[in-house]
Amino acid sequence: LVAPVKVSQQAFANSLLNARTPEDVEQILKIAEKLYGTLSWRPVGNRENNIGTIRLGSDPALGIVERVTNAMDALLDLGHAEHSGDEPSSPREAAKLWYGVTPGGVGDMTDLERRALGERLKFWLDESGDSNRPTVVIEDQGIGQSPPDFPTTLLSLNESNKVGQTWNMGTYGQGGALTYGFCHATIIISRRHPDFRNGSEDTVGWTIVQEHETDATLNIMPSYKYVVNSGNEVMELDADLFPDLNHGTRVIHIAYDLQGWTGPFTTGIWQFFHSALFDPVIPFLITGKRPKDRPEDYGSRIIIGNAARLDRPDRARGDLEIAHHDSVRFDLGERFGRLTFNYWVVTRPEGSQASSEPAGSYVRADSAVSMTLFGQRQDTESRAWIKDNAKLPFLYKNMVVQIDADALTPVAKREIFASTRERATKSDLRAKIYGHLASVLKNDEELKRLNHEAKERLLQRSTTASSEKVRKRLAKFIKTKLKGISKPGKGSD
Repeated sequence: LVAPVKVSQQAFANSLLNARTPEDVEQILKIAEKLYGTLSWRPVGNRENNIGTIRLGSDPALGIVERVTNAMDALLDLGHAEHSGDEPSSPREAAKLWYGVTPGGVGDMTDLERRALGERLKFWLDESGDSNRPTVVIEDQGIGQSPPDFPTTLLSLNESNKVGQTWNMGTYGQGGALTYGFCHATIIISRRHPDFRNGSEDTVGWTIVQEHETDATLNIMPSYKYVVNSGNEVMELDADLFPDLNHGTRVIHIAYDLQGWTGPFTTGIWQFFHSALFDPVIPFLITGKRPKDRPEDYGSRIIIGNAARLDRPDRARGDLEIAHHDSVRFDLGERFGRLTFNYWVVTRPEGSQASSEPAGSYVRADSAVSMTLFGQRQDTESRAWIKDNAKLPFLYKNMVVQIDADALTPVAKREIFASTRERATKSDLRAKIYGHLASVLKNDEELKRLNHEAKERLLQRSTTASSEKVRKRLAKFIKTKLKGISKPGKGSD
């Protein structure tokens, strides 16, 4: 009598891991009723009125970055549990202590070292049945969570469980809950590391998060809820049913509205992650399961961030050079701490036939300036800002700028960072930071020289083009005038 139930549970476990479409979700819920009996729905964060918090973000791609950050935190939490005597002052220091990240950061690691670590955090896109809304999967080999702890960890809102944990990245963010509002459903599967279960059973917890309509006649907004059993508890399965999940979490966003990033992962989403996680504390792996991603050709790629890529332009695909790079420290005093301005001028080598803008290989025009906290982008300014404020009208398209905010004090971080990480708070502190950055760029003599060179090249090309245009018009004029002139025939008197 036990064997049929075991088989059905194994099939159910497989369906959870492999769900990719809205139809898969509906089938899972139907089977779950047969396995667990009557199902119920519990509001995320234990708050019926949670839509205002979950729909706080406006950029679905940045919401996915929050999920990746959560996965990094899960790895760092595991590192802390395994090294309980260590008290690193930051996530970056923690990654160096526990995961072998070199003192120079991810950029100084070998390819083999980066890939070995990156295998512990994977991101991929899969088919959902809607070409504009791929299914997004994020999987980590972090500490994981036991089913009873889901409500206060993976399914919490604005909990204080990261306050004081200096090794975590997510202290100043809204968290991965932002992603619920951009997809059809979210499946969460997690297993706590066996060495750190704190007395809980070694089982795998699972749930599904969906938006639920409320009574429209009462003018009440929808609510985000997750499925639980009749006892209002997160459901679980035997760990033996998940042989490849030793510990960690898999989050599957079904039919995610990944606006503007639905092309092959090797171009759009790959470049986006390098920019949005400009200098990550831990590298991670991305791949694609869709035909357009051509996994048989591309396999997988490691995200190391633009800071590392810019330090090694020789590894870039295409002919790129760094004409100038500098780092300038800006001390804001004891109350606010300090910042570091890093900036690069990206050019093409002499004789290059490439026509695209070189800096476009690293950042989009709307995010040429990035303010980062532990490598994650918190604020941006466009290329136009460089042109207007740094007075570099002929060089601004070639520039990539990072404001490294790792060394700001908690007071400064509270004042300047918004919980969605989409933009910094408009404040006197932000104005002071960007004002000083503009001054640094304006007073850099090498930038002035390169801007002048770019101006001269543009004038030369303009003169050459004008001369060629005049030559062609003159040739056409002469040809037209001569067309009507007939030559005298032979033997004429």
